Amino acid sequence: MVIDLIGYRKHGHNEVDEPKFTQPLMYDKIAKHPSPVSVYKSRLLAEGAFTSDEMAKVEAHVGAAYDEAWDKSQTIEIPTDTWRGTQTSDSPWMKMKVPRQAVKLHDATGLDFAALKKVGAALTAVPEGFTLHRNLKKLNKAKDEMFATEKNVDWATGEALAIGSLLLEVMAML
Repeated sequence: MVIDLIGYRKHGHNEVDEPKFTQPLMYDKIAKHPSPVSVYKSRLLAEGAFTSDEMAKVEAHVGAAYDEAWDKSQTIEIPTDTWRGTQTSDSPWMKMKVPRQAVKLHDATGLDFAALKKVGAALTAVPEGFTLHRNLKKLNKAKDEMFATEKNVDWATGEALAIGSLLLEVMAML
């Protein structure tokens, strides 16, 4: 027996990813495919395992449980010694460093902002005559604003700047 299984995330792998850019045919099919919940719900209804009213009650119950859990999560206060054990010197957890203790948060990258702006300009450059997808136009506009204001650089842009800065170094060696 052979099972051909494709795993996917319906909306890409992060908040700025648009999977249709790289897999347009597959994601057109995915967009038209019903969600796993609706497939399962339809099957249960078709089999007579639930009536529509019973299904609505189950959905309402689950939704209420999720809402309640969310509301509770907003007010939870975790004592400082919960994960580090007691605050005694003999606690094995006291030797463990938390990320802020183990890593300097503001180490210099060795690259000045002018170089980052150069990488940013290349990152958002569009060849003349090329029609950019409207979603990419929005992303480029946001990135241009990041570089103009020097604020709110998102994770994806930081990753692209890191790769671009490495490419600058390689180009300087050639």
